[in-house]
Amino acid sequence: MKRLMSKLSPVKNDTQVMDSLGMPNPSGSVEDPRQIGRWVEKRFEDYGMDVPEDTREMIDAAREGQFPDPISDI
Repeated sequence: MKRLMSKLSPVKNDTQVMDSLGMPNPSGSVEDPRQIGRWVEKRFEDYGMDVPEDTREMIDAAREGQFPDPISDI
């Protein structure tokens, strides 16, 4: 008798996905742009990707106190 592997994977909800990716700061302080920037940089590093130039500019600007305008084209 052979054991078969299922081709289906369990469906994850939003909370489970965010838990697997990690939050910017466990204490919940997502208002600090340095924390958000570090989290973004770490995610790119984890995937072996370079941070895109426009993303790098937004992170640097946020660290200097200039927050980006809300995204309006979604």
